[in-house]
Amino acid sequence: MYEKLFSKIYIEESLRYHPRVQSILNALHAKPEKLEYLENYQDVFGSQTKEYLLKRHDLALFLAEKKGQLVKEAPLGYAGYAKAAGGDGDGFHASGLARKRRHFYFIHAYNCIYECSYCYLQGYFRSPDIVLFMNHEDILAAMKEQVHACDKENTEAVFHSGEFSDSLALSKLSKELPLYWDFFAKHPSCSLELRSKSLSIQELFNLKPLKNICVTMSLSSEAQRSRYEEKTPPIASRIKALTKLAGKGFSVGMHLDPLIYDDGFKQNFSKFALGLFDSFRPYQENIRHISVGLVRFSNSSWKEFRKNYSHSGILAERFYPGFDGKQRYLRPLRKWMLGFARATLIEAGFSEKYLYDCMDN
Repeated sequence: MYEKLFSKIYIEESLRYHPRVQSILNALHAKPEKLEYLENYQDVFGSQTKEYLLKRHDLALFLAEKKGQLVKEAPLGYAGYAKAAGGDGDGFHASGLARKRRHFYFIHAYNCIYECSYCYLQGYFRSPDIVLFMNHEDILAAMKEQVHACDKENTEAVFHSGEFSDSLALSKLSKELPLYWDFFAKHPSCSLELRSKSLSIQELFNLKPLKNICVTMSLSSEAQRSRYEEKTPPIASRIKALTKLAGKGFSVGMHLDPLIYDDGFKQNFSKFALGLFDSFRPYQENIRHISVGLVRFSNSSWKEFRKNYSHSGILAERFYPGFDGKQRYLRPLRKWMLGFARATLIEAGFSEKYLYDCMDN
């Protein structure tokens, strides 16, 4: 499945005989000539700029140990603070109690095998190569510290996976999910959200659904996906995967983000919303949240995007520095798009309690 994905594999010397490294190399049927050992992955990864679009035919894999900050607090608006669930948060409660929340993301990997033209990672790292971190026990220890601190404050710690990589795309290769499942089974006061565009859900079916773990998919109209999301699974396939999980008792969520304006936006989104509700009609009780967000770029990502995709349809609309410095549509268009999307989803049949606006004011 992954044998031809990576042109080269770099491994930190200290991990040469690590069981997880050996498992990955075996799964890749890695040949010795593809392997290179180094002291620190950062000696190569990001040491010099590698063009983002080289990922199309020259994608390397790094197997490394994550040092430094392993868990970061998410920025305000990341999960719809004070938006959904009666104005009290993001609609996802581990305990079912109305508690204050702090949102975090943990870092178990860098970069993504897909090529979405709007992806902010093209301006975040100096290389599109994939990094998989092997020291999950250290990451879990850092998460445990945050859980204990939040418990003392009577605050729920909500962890998100998928900030710097797709949570599921390489899970069959990396096989870390059972470790995190065990952690959240032992810490029911906190919760986890996995964010993905991948159909790699097989590993999840080997795990017991937990009330405090939610699996989410990034979704849009198929018209938008086909224009701006290279190598990603079709929207219908993602929805089918998510309904399969819901049918097995998993909590699920949807990120309709980023929405991109064009002449067909209203028609395409309306059709998409109706089909989405029809697919999830039997699984309403499994839905935890539905976020709605608009295309936006950090300054570094904006620069790279315009260089890499200079003929993109996204550039048909003008962008301006927004309230947070990111490049965004003007506020009247943003307000209309978010209002239209919310009204259309409600009209299709979704309860308003599921909905929140993501990273917008």
